[in-house]
Amino acid sequence: MTAPLRTTLLLLGALALAGVAVKVWTSLASDPESLDLAPERTGGSSDEPGADLLSRGPTLDPQAQPGPVPAMSDSVRPGMRLPSGLDLSDPAQRKAHLADLLARRPIPWAEVAELLAVMTEPLDPAMRARLLEALKVGDRNGALQALVNTHDPAFVPELFAIVDDPGAAVGARRVALQVLGRMPGGERDTLVKELEARLEGQSALDAEVLSAIAMRGGAEAMRAVSEYVLRSPDASALGQSL
Repeated sequence: MTAPLRTTLLLLGALALAGVAVKVWTSLASDPESLDLAPERTGGSSDEPGADLLSRGPTLDPQAQPGPVPAMSDSVRPGMRLPSGLDLSDPAQRKAHLADLLARRPIPWAEVAELLAVMTEPLDPAMRARLLEALKVGDRNGALQALVNTHDPAFVPELFAIVDDPGAAVGARRVALQVLGRMPGGERDTLVKELEARLEGQSALDAEVLSAIAMRGGAEAMRAVSEYVLRSPDASALGQSL
C-alpha cells in the first residue's frame, strides 16, 4: 500500500468516527434520557446495603429553628484529645517553665536557650541571678548558649559589671563580652559606645572588646572599629586577632 493511499484511508476513518460522534451528540441534545445507562432507583427495601439511602434525599424543615452552638468539648469527636501541654504564647507559663528548667541538675541549657529566644518579657531577678551565677562560676558554655538568646536589657549593666570587675575570672569576662556582642536585647548603638569606652589602646587587651563591637554590627560599630584600626600601631596583628 502506497503512502498516499494509507493517508487517504486514515482520513476517511477519522471522518467516519467524527460522523458517529455528531450523531450521538445530536441524539443527546434532543433526548438526554436516551443514553441513560444508570439503573433505575426505586424506593423500598433492598438487599444491598445503603440501597434505600440512594432513593432518599435530605429533607429540610423550613420551619425549623437553628439549635444552640455546641460547646468546644461537645464538638470534639470521640477519640480526640483537647490541646494540652505548655503554651509558649502565655508569659506566665514561659516563666514557670524557665524556673523549672533552671532548678534541674544538670540544667538543660539547650532547652533554656530555646525558651529565652521566645521570651520578650523581662526575667525575674532570681532567674537573672541564676543565669549570671552559671556564667561566673558554673557552666559557662551552657550560660553562653542561653544568654546569647536573651531579650532582657536588664542583663546589660550586669554583664558590664563582670567585664569591669578586676577579680572576675578571665573566662567569665570573655563570655560576658560574647553575650554583649550577640544578645538581641539592649539598644545596639548604645551598647557599641559602652563597649568602645572600655578600649585601652592595646590590641592584645582590646581584641575581645573589638570583637564584641564587630558582632553588634551597624554603622556605629563600623565607625568604632575603623577608627581604632587607623590609630592602632599594630593594625596587622589586630586584624589576625579579630
